[in-house]
Amino acid sequence: MSQLTRVLLCIFVCLGGARAISSATAADGVDYYQFWAVGRAVVHDGHRTVYGSPASLHLGQRLAADAARSDDALLRSAGAWRGSLSATGTPLHYSTIGYLSGQGYAKSLRSYRVVLLCGFCGATLCFAWLVGLSLGNSLAALALLLVVGFEPLLSDLRVGNVNCLQLAGLAFYAWLRQRAPLRHRHVFAGVWLGFLLAFKPNLILVAAVVSLQPVLRRNFGILLRDTSALLAGAALAVLLAYFNWGSPAVWLDWFKANAVELAGWATVEQGNYAPLALLRRYSPAVGLLGLSASISMVMALGLWLRDPVDPRAAAVTASSQSAWFLALGCLAPLLVTHLAWLHYFVLTIPALLLVTSRPRGAARSARQRGRLGLMIAAWVLLVGVPFQFSTWTAPDLGYAIVHGVGVLVLLCSLCAESQTPGSVPSASMRALPVRRNRGRSAVLPTRETRY
Repeated sequence: MSQLTRVLLCIFVCLGGARAISSATAADGVDYYQFWAVGRAVVHDGHRTVYGSPASLHLGQRLAADAARSDDALLRSAGAWRGSLSATGTPLHYSTIGYLSGQGYAKSLRSYRVVLLCGFCGATLCFAWLVGLSLGNSLAALALLLVVGFEPLLSDLRVGNVNCLQLAGLAFYAWLRQRAPLRHRHVFAGVWLGFLLAFKPNLILVAAVVSLQPVLRRNFGILLRDTSALLAGAALAVLLAYFNWGSPAVWLDWFKANAVELAGWATVEQGNYAPLALLRRYSPAVGLLGLSASISMVMALGLWLRDPVDPRAAAVTASSQSAWFLALGCLAPLLVTHLAWLHYFVLTIPALLLVTSRPRGAARSARQRGRLGLMIAAWVLLVGVPFQFSTWTAPDLGYAIVHGVGVLVLLCSLCAESQTPGSVPSASMRALPVRRNRGRSAVLPTRETRY
């Protein structure tokens, strides 16, 4: 790809980013209002009673009253919408936002949206680099996401949630785990993942799926090391939050409050696009059985679409596998939990980039054509979303169906391109130097081949 093409792609990225920010300017940032108001009440006003129905109701009413007296139109609108506050963020989450946010709500929200956009762009480029995409192709993928208008990103910018920050945190975790020039990089990666879980625990399934890698390789010592590092990171995050809240018991209060708040089911009409919420419209049993059957069938189809194993390509590095396990883990919260707002779907980016980075060549066999079709379908369903449901009686139902099917298609494509022991090496593995051995090429052992 020529230098001029890269420059043009950078221009498209900037224009798409500016368009994404401008499209969210008029939105109130109703999620960010909760983080901003509660965080500043904790950090600057010394407010400690946040969790639980009576405390949340009282704090929400007080914050809404303060917002109603403000000269900031966005703050007044967000405060009126969030009058009945439900504090579900972790103590670390609230204290972090409280320290980093400014006093003026509108200005702080604009800055926060820029941070979200930068986090999304940086994470996309980082994941693209880690899975072996060239710079030009990485910029092309990012430009497509921004110019077309990736709805999960736009939703995160409108409401001001933290999913783009989570995506950036996972990209940093992947870099630490695979490429960081550190002797004990896996330990640092585990500690950082523990921080991410303490910030927002919906990534617990990501950590669980990533831990399958050493289990399948029967490296239980490495599993113990990674788990210990993760727990150490979570414990350190708990201690850091303690300095703001004054007591570790606040984490117990948070757990009890979330057990009550998250026990209920948000409906599809409220914007919950989780497949379980979609299937639960019929009955809980049908929803669970239908989702289990759907996941099993798409994974079986994906495994069938894989090419036969080449014995000469049996040596696959643990680093090349970890990107696949991380991508699969990012899909887990979207598939098997009962809550998945639209902005949660930014977690599909690692899997989308991974299946895009696989070598294509000429689609000569039915399996190759099937894998190519799955990859294209995943991009169309999750990024293009050509279907418009604004004229439907229940437009959220249409979007929930498209995103649910899109994640299942992406899961099938990911299984078809899986990097499990004995599968085709990844782009990073193919880039390693080779040596001649009796007329055949063999991969030189490097430090990356150790897990």
